[in-house]
Amino acid sequence: MLFRTLLAAALLAAPAVWAQDQVRYINGERTLAVREEPDSDSRLITFVSTGQKMTLMRSLGENSYAKVRLPDGREGWLAGRYLTEEVPPAQQLERTREQLETERTEVADLQQKVESLQSRLEQAKPALELADRNAELEAQLEARQAELDRSLEAFNAEVAKQRTLLIGGALVGGGIIFGLLLPALTRGRRRSGYGDL
Repeated sequence: MLFRTLLAAALLAAPAVWAQDQVRYINGERTLAVREEPDSDSRLITFVSTGQKMTLMRSLGENSYAKVRLPDGREGWLAGRYLTEEVPPAQQLERTREQLETERTEVADLQQKVESLQSRLEQAKPALELADRNAELEAQLEARQAELDRSLEAFNAEVAKQRTLLIGGALVGGGIIFGLLLPALTRGRRRSGYGDL
């Protein structure tokens, strides 16, 4: 307990990097504990998960603790190495889906307006004016349809990109774990070889 208290004091005394209320997210697929003090034995405030948006208030260094403010106003400390400025891929994908849904709704609304306008024009204007207006509305509808097609293309490209990033991340993680385990495995084999002499 004394060691942990001294460690916490040393961390607080270390030069701290002060943040200017910067937005950060939890990177990777993980859940982190938010504590009252920069110490793993400090009282737990809550847990935050991947994609959680928060405000960085202070950092004790890249591989140490960071003080954050959560959206509900609570403040606490967590492992700073898991914070990132990048919006996580899942949230980017969700934003793209929301934009796509908005575009679809706008296209549906536009189609209803076109149908309504066509009906009114048929009743109120001569055939020539009606034909001109129909051509204009069809051009608008085609333009919106082209926008929707571009949005769908962008969405599919984003999905493919996110899959590639996730697979790459898994491969890099596996390589790191293998690289960390390999020296331990080879060390054990060398020792057993010397004993045979």
